[in-house]
Amino acid sequence: MPTARPDRDEAFKRAGLTALIEAADALPGIGPLLANLGAFYQELRRLPRDLHTEVRDVVQAMAGDFRTFLQREAPHHAEQTVAVALTEALDILAAYGLTDEALVREAGLDAAQAARLTLDRAADRLRSLETRTEALVRRLVEAYYRTYLDHREALRRVGAPALEALLARTVGLERRLRVLADLLRTRGGATTGGGSVRGSVLITGSQNVVIIEQAAAQARIARRDPTQMLRVAAQHHENGWR
Repeated sequence: MPTARPDRDEAFKRAGLTALIEAADALPGIGPLLANLGAFYQELRRLPRDLHTEVRDVVQAMAGDFRTFLQREAPHHAEQTVAVALTEALDILAAYGLTDEALVREAGLDAAQAARLTLDRAADRLRSLETRTEALVRRLVEAYYRTYLDHREALRRVGAPALEALLARTVGLERRLRVLADLLRTRGGATTGGGSVRGSVLITGSQNVVIIEQAAAQARIARRDPTQMLRVAAQHHENGWR
């Protein structure tokens, strides 16, 4: 029986997301800030180190380009703004990012066009962000596609076993990025509605991801600030409610 071929589009996308995570983690001030968010971020940080050598080389090369962009941009913003923008960009790319096929068919291998298409799909998410954070998210998404396109041919040369290993190692990546983005919003208030949770109970650790996800999902359905819903979830958690 022939072996099923890996989903190359999904593998390429996860390679790009993993590279951006590695770049963010290495940025002075930003990596430690994100690391404070709990065990599930620690798991994301380990991704690049655990990849098959063939794909890890491409991911590290992409991460180097992302790091150059971030080092140029970061000094112009508060660390919290950069951290929120990074997690929002990762979440948007995970949810709405173009596949390799769509990059060719819909964007004509043009980074600016790919970014416009992606950001249009994430319009509701962008509207809830503070103006400076939104502007940085937009630049990050375009930088992602520029970097992806620069390394696209190298990715296309990666063999099926390495891509299969990448997909297996990154199961649930999109879900974790959504959790990370929603949680970080509660830490920094980088939304149009404010949202600082100074003094409130924070839920951290991978065992509490489900609690965070449920609160964030309820906020999105009700079109409410995730901060408020997470405060409620945190209070229930503190009182021993599961």
